[in-house]
Amino acid sequence: MRTFRISRLCRGFQEFLSKYVANGLVDKVEVLGDRGECRAIVYLSPPGASTAAGPMSTEAGPAPIRVASSSVPPEVERGLLAGLTLPPNKAVVRFRTGLSAESFIEKMENFQSSLGIHPRDFLPIYISDQHEFHLFDFLGSLFLFFLIANMVSELIFMRRMRKGGGGGPGGGAGGGLNRLLGNSASRRARVKAETVKVRFSDVAGLHEAKREILEFVTFLKHPQSFRRLGAKLPKGALLVGPPGTGKTLLAKAVAGEAGVPFFSMSGSEFVEIFVGVGASRVRELFDEARKVAPSIIFIDEIDSVGAKRSTSFGNSERDNTLNQLLVEMDGFNPEETVVVLAGTNRDDLLDDALKRPGRFDRLVQIRRPDVAERKEIFKVHLKPLRLAPTIDAVALSERMAALTPGFVGADIANLCNEAAIQAARRRSKVGVEQRDFEAATERTIAGLPSPVKDLLSSHQRRAIAYHECGHAIAGWFLKHGNPVLKLTIIPRSSGALGFAQQMPPTVELHEKDALLDRIAVLLGGRAAEEIFIGAISSGAADDIQKASRLARLSVMQFGMSDRLGLVDYSLQQGGEQNFYRPYSEHTAKVIDDEVSQIINDQYERVKTLLKEREKEVHSLCELLISRESITYSEILECIGPRPVPPDPQMAAYIQALPTRPLLPETGDKETGNKEPGNKETGEKETGDNSRRDDDDSGGQERDLDNNDDASVPEKVKEKVREAAEAVAGRKPASGPVACKADKDEDA
Repeated sequence: MRTFRISRLCRGFQEFLSKYVANGLVDKVEVLGDRGECRAIVYLSPPGASTAAGPMSTEAGPAPIRVASSSVPPEVERGLLAGLTLPPNKAVVRFRTGLSAESFIEKMENFQSSLGIHPRDFLPIYISDQHEFHLFDFLGSLFLFFLIANMVSELIFMRRMRKGGGGGPGGGAGGGLNRLLGNSASRRARVKAETVKVRFSDVAGLHEAKREILEFVTFLKHPQSFRRLGAKLPKGALLVGPPGTGKTLLAKAVAGEAGVPFFSMSGSEFVEIFVGVGASRVRELFDEARKVAPSIIFIDEIDSVGAKRSTSFGNSERDNTLNQLLVEMDGFNPEETVVVLAGTNRDDLLDDALKRPGRFDRLVQIRRPDVAERKEIFKVHLKPLRLAPTIDAVALSERMAALTPGFVGADIANLCNEAAIQAARRRSKVGVEQRDFEAATERTIAGLPSPVKDLLSSHQRRAIAYHECGHAIAGWFLKHGNPVLKLTIIPRSSGALGFAQQMPPTVELHEKDALLDRIAVLLGGRAAEEIFIGAISSGAADDIQKASRLARLSVMQFGMSDRLGLVDYSLQQGGEQNFYRPYSEHTAKVIDDEVSQIINDQYERVKTLLKEREKEVHSLCELLISRESITYSEILECIGPRPVPPDPQMAAYIQALPTRPLLPETGDKETGNKEPGNKETGEKETGDNSRRDDDDSGGQERDLDNNDDASVPEKVKEKVREAAEAVAGRKPASGPVACKADKDEDA
């Protein structure tokens, strides 16, 4: 027998009354839940049976009724016609009443009374406190139980781990949860005084910074000489400078010279996701330093913890850590000799309360080293290297200092290490040679030589050569242009198909004409392509980006536009990035017009210059194509000295370029650069790829060391001396000479 269920027909209490109770289809009702909302289970009467209630009922008593098919719901009627029978007392309708049990009974009685049914004939209603089983409710309760049980077990586990019990991993002092969460207790072993052996003699360059910070050493060594005059020990110094300039090394040198304990931590080590951990680490650090005072605390990258406090998250963990740091720095007793040194390259992000006197009394600016300081740094990093016996370390330091403008101490250390690696890759038995340093310089600037060179056609190589010569000619003949140290059309692994290494100014203070000349030099490559090749390429994308940035800075930030005046329109003000434009649409259009005007004017200007110097462009291009890489001395021989004397700041670079050979005339014989075999080292020229790579990384088969007697003619040396004397005002520079792009002049 098939069971007929119509539970979907009843969607609520009103529908139950109108479709089932009013039509006499209900035999009895069971209500589940005597508290709150109840559910109803309705048992229907079999078809043809008399019901306790129906539309024909009277107060005299029930009469057998026959339910008209028209009054039966369609689904029930179809079931009757199909011959299906409903078993007696079978629950076929379930629904939520939305009422309490008392309200449900009351409304049922009122409805039956409205139908004229006598109270003794009301439908029987049974109330049960049992609840119907539902799978989803059961699964939800089961999930909640396991969740609570898991949380309780985790708390028990964490408590045991914190106490170091259980005998498992992490037990014992300093282990367990302390090690897992990285709280302050696990940092005690790391916050210890270091025995510093660094001295000021180990810090090459940085003369101004060392003079300014030397007072801290004197304070720590002889504090009484200052205290008797009423002077107080400065609380701290903030070392500000580009990355790699030696801020950490200078702080260690202060501790080493003073002979006091040195504590160092990074700013990011204070901040954790757990509330209160950062503040506790700050307290612990300063407590340890006070125990062994006098001492020095160095916090590297302090901007990660000392950034400006936000207004929206005033109670964040970072702000709490900063507040604790402020309290500790300003809470010293006058007799405590604890100095706080901090390093950062973004002092504009630091909170004002951290930079005020009483916390960081001194602001020490560490700039990039000049040519003399780079020479000292090279001497320090050349000491551990095994140089070739024929290499003069002093002369090498002078030349490399002139070839690496803008390099910081970390760059120089990396360059010297790359040179040693280059010599080891060549399996050199005589030591690190000059060509290894030149190859390391090129790799640091632009990357390794790329095999793309073999895939370039002669037309593409010529286009690249004219592009680089456009930069060189513009920088050579413009008044404020930067002279070129080296030109190359050898593709590099960084993606550059060639590059022109220029001498940057040592002081970043530019006049308007100087900025315009820099923009013209950047656009010189694209102008040379258009004039001498007749087609432009995508090689000038980076140049256009830099030129556009300079033009936009001159208009929006430097106040060099007559139409806009002395107004700052930059989007970044006070170290914070604005997310809206502080100017109108009309002003934005004026800015775009001014930037476009500057770019177009300088492009036409450099095109005119290249057309006037067409002879020099062709001569320099042919020389570059034949040699692939040319240096300052070869450019000077080809196109002559600059018509306008260079900036006096460039004199140090020009004078540092050596005119005497770094290698003797027998250098080729000893190193075997040109011979098929090297009898001294036992190396032979083979078709092995590693040998070809070694030759390429050294700068080509022709040898890029153009500073020996064979590669630098006497007239080139004379031109270098004349240019240096012209800068120093001792002798006027001679005019340009004819360029000989002859391979016979190669070494």
